[in-house]
Amino acid sequence: MKILVVIVTYNGMNWLPKALGSVCDYDVMVIDNGSSDGSPAWIKSEFPDVILVESKENLGFGKANNIGLRYAVDNGYDYVYLLNQDAWVFPDTIPALVDAAEANREYGLISPMQMTAGLDKMDRNFKSKCGKYLKTASELAEVRFVMAAHWLIPIKTIRIVGGFSPVFPHNSEDNDYIHRIHFHGMKAGVLKTVQAVHDRENRPYDKARHMWRKYMTAIAGITDPNRKFVTQVIVQSLALIVFCVRYLSLLPLKYMFSLLGRLPELKMLHEASGKQGAYLE
Repeated sequence: MKILVVIVTYNGMNWLPKALGSVCDYDVMVIDNGSSDGSPAWIKSEFPDVILVESKENLGFGKANNIGLRYAVDNGYDYVYLLNQDAWVFPDTIPALVDAAEANREYGLISPMQMTAGLDKMDRNFKSKCGKYLKTASELAEVRFVMAAHWLIPIKTIRIVGGFSPVFPHNSEDNDYIHRIHFHGMKAGVLKTVQAVHDRENRPYDKARHMWRKYMTAIAGITDPNRKFVTQVIVQSLALIVFCVRYLSLLPLKYMFSLLGRLPELKMLHEASGKQGAYLE
């Protein structure tokens, strides 16, 4: 069984020792997005077997991961494990996920339980998005969404669904990918019997960043091939107006006009997103 771990890095030295140390028994590809903290040189010194791709520009999360997805398809891997730079796994995490994927081939991706660094509670966003689905008796819970800090992806998923859409520089590329998994008749799941860490509990709340994420979520809704394009333009525009009122800010209104100005581009992406192997250059 050939497994490639793909990690996208950008000034991630605070976490890289734990992230890379947790997957050193696997083939690992790191795509560095132009870090200035010395992490590429450190990786070469401490983990010389890692396949390191050094980009001179910040490609963003999706485009950088696509380099790893393409490499996996071209080099006969059976699975790809997407791992955030601020995350790490345990010895049983990936083997258990692979066993679950082999036994449940209708799943296009599977995540472990994503925990805080103290392992005493679930990552806040993971709990918010997945919590209600984890109450079922089944060890493998089907979910509508799970963030891409930890994804085990069978190679068949990549061949069918493709890569990440280039419209997302950062945030909501995972929303979009799962929309497309569902479009192709596959499921997304969480294996409740294994854990992994996503270490972001103490990051400060950033209102402007939250609104940016809402804008990216709106784009993911509009380009979702499962839904009608025109309907989603209306729904997502209204959602941004609601954000204006809720946060007493004109920034979401600015994003709404940006959406409307990008409709021809988003229409093409809506059509492209349902195609087999989309965006896998």
